[in-house]
Amino acid sequence: MVALALVGGIAVATLFWYQERESRKRAVAAEHQALVAEQQQESLRIEAEDRERVTQAAFLISQGKQEEADDLVSKVSTIKPSLEAESVLRTLGIWHALKEHWAQAAQRFSLLLKADQQDNSWAITDDLLMAGPIQIERGDMEGYERFRRAAIAHYAKTTDAVFAERTLKISLLSPADAQTMKALEPLAEVAAKSMEQPGQMGIMEAWRCISLAIMAYRQDYTPTAKAWCEKCLEYPEINPCRIATAHIIQAMACHRLSEAVKANSELAQGRDMVMAKFAKGLDEGNGGEGFWFDWLFARILLREAEALIDKAPPVGE
Repeated sequence: MVALALVGGIAVATLFWYQERESRKRAVAAEHQALVAEQQQESLRIEAEDRERVTQAAFLISQGKQEEADDLVSKVSTIKPSLEAESVLRTLGIWHALKEHWAQAAQRFSLLLKADQQDNSWAITDDLLMAGPIQIERGDMEGYERFRRAAIAHYAKTTDAVFAERTLKISLLSPADAQTMKALEPLAEVAAKSMEQPGQMGIMEAWRCISLAIMAYRQDYTPTAKAWCEKCLEYPEINPCRIATAHIIQAMACHRLSEAVKANSELAQGRDMVMAKFAKGLDEGNGGEGFWFDWLFARILLREAEALIDKAPPVGE
C-alpha cells in the first residue's frame, strides 16, 4: 500500500509538472507572439511616419524649400520603393552635390538606391552615374568598392548596351582588382559589339567610347584605350566634358606608352577644360555640355592623371 501510494504520488506530481511546463510554454509563446505583433505595429507606424515625411518633403520641394525638405528626410529611417521617394531623394542628393556637401549627398543617394532598387530602367543607371563619383569625392573608397560591386552584380547579365557601358564607366573611377575586371569583361563585350553596327556614332555611342577606353586602360590594353579615345574625339558634335575626359584618358595611355610629349599635351588640354568648368561653379549641366556628374568623373580621372604624369621624372632621368 505504501509502495502504491508512492507510485501514485509520483505519477500525480509528474502530471502536474508536465501540465505546468506546457502552461509555461504557452505563456512564453503568447508573450513572444504579442512582442512580435507589437514590433510589427511599431514597424508599420514608423513606415507610415516615414512615408508622410517623404510626402511632406515632396510638397516643400515643389515650393523651392529644399532645406526644410532635407531636414524632414534626414529623420527618415526606412524607405520603400516609390516614384515619390525616388524623386525627393534624387532632388535632394543633387542639391547637396552641387554645393559639394559630399557626405549628405552620399546619404541621400544611398537611400535613393534603396528606393529604386526594384527598377531596371535607365533611371537607375542615371542614379548610379550620380552616386559613384560622390563616394570618391567624399573620400570613402571602401564605400565606393561596395557600391561598384553592387552595381556590377545588378547588371552582370545585361544585354543592353547602355546599361553595360554605364556600369563600366561607374565601376572604373579607380583601378580595380582582377576579380572586378573579370566581372566587367562581359559588359565590355556587350558595349563593344554594339559599336560594330552600321551608323553607330550618335551621342550615346560617343560616350560609350569613353567607357570602353577606360576599360581598356584598366586592362593594360593601352593602344586599344588610345584608339577608343581617338574615336570619341572624331564625333562632330562638341561636348566639352566628353572631350576633356577623352584627353585625360589619352594622356594616361600615352604616358604608359612612354610618349611623354603627347601625354603632357593631352593632359594640358583636359586639365584646362575641367578647371575652366569648376572655376565657374558646379551646376546641373545638360546633355550638350555634360552633366555635373560627368564633370566629376572627369575631375576624378584628372587627379589620377596628374598624380601619374606630373610626378613622373623627366625623360632621360
